[in-house]
Amino acid sequence: MHEDHTPFETPDQPAPEAPPTEAGDFVPVTPPEGWPTVLGVLSIIFGSLGVLGAGCGAIGLVVFPAIINLIPEGPEREELEKSIGHGLHYVPLQIGSQLIEFVLAVILIVGGIQLLKRSQGAVKSLTVFAVGDLVSNTLVLILGIMTAQAQAKAMAENPEVQQVPQGMMEAFGVIGAIVVWVLSAIWPIFLLLWFRRAKIRASVEGWGAGGKLHDPSYTVR
Repeated sequence: MHEDHTPFETPDQPAPEAPPTEAGDFVPVTPPEGWPTVLGVLSIIFGSLGVLGAGCGAIGLVVFPAIINLIPEGPEREELEKSIGHGLHYVPLQIGSQLIEFVLAVILIVGGIQLLKRSQGAVKSLTVFAVGDLVSNTLVLILGIMTAQAQAKAMAENPEVQQVPQGMMEAFGVIGAIVVWVLSAIWPIFLLLWFRRAKIRASVEGWGAGGKLHDPSYTVR
């Protein structure tokens, strides 16, 4: 027989379970490391500046004779050739050094992109860049010293140029070349030292050749 209930009565229902009072096991999630992003972005920026500078430098050295030829014969052209021509000694070597710097800058950009993707190939690319850039900068230093000496000698032999002691001019040129070498060597030396750290090597070993999906910092430990 069906049991009747008044409007104020409800059928018997099981009582709801009380929420747990003890916390479960906490599994921390390790956030991704930030240094690959920072170094990757900086490498791309420095590489882009290197591509722009080396490209413009090489083009300028190539087209300069053509620009000079566009100027009509006369005193103005001769004065321009004397004033600017002093800095164009060893032009083939200068063009070659600019092309090498262009290639190394492209490698730096590639390494920066690989760092952003957490790819193990970034270490090889950036190491190739760092070693190559140090060698290239050293050759540029030697070339700069030779150019400064040739320029100082040419200006000393030109009676129309205000006479400055040749030794002083050579010293200024050598100091300038050394300063450029020091500034250019900061980033490649930093990269070589950075990737020699045991902690960084261990982190990179966890990356996959294909990118960040293999990075253990993206997994739950």
